[in-house]
Amino acid sequence: MKKYSKRIIWDYINGEDMDGYDIVKLEDDINFMMMVICECNDKNMYNMCGDNLKKNFEFIKFLINKFHDDKDFIIMIGQEYMNQCDEFETIEL
Repeated sequence: MKKYSKRIIWDYINGEDMDGYDIVKLEDDINFMMMVICECNDKNMYNMCGDNLKKNFEFIKFLINKFHDDKDFIIMIGQEYMNQCDEFETIEL
């Protein structure tokens, strides 16, 4: 698992300049976005995630476990995931 510094995480969360980092790649990086969401505890960061990450089973499972109390959010991300991904993974989800 790639580790990012808290400074980079908070720069991203606060919309600060991130010289030397490709924002598009970071928003598709499961480790980065999981660290961001864990740090700020904001499910709305899902909207910032890249399309490839929104199709990642492990990432969706992480979000469901993290925000298990928010049924509307879980249904929304679950439906979006199931509309895009393979049948086997949707059954497990």
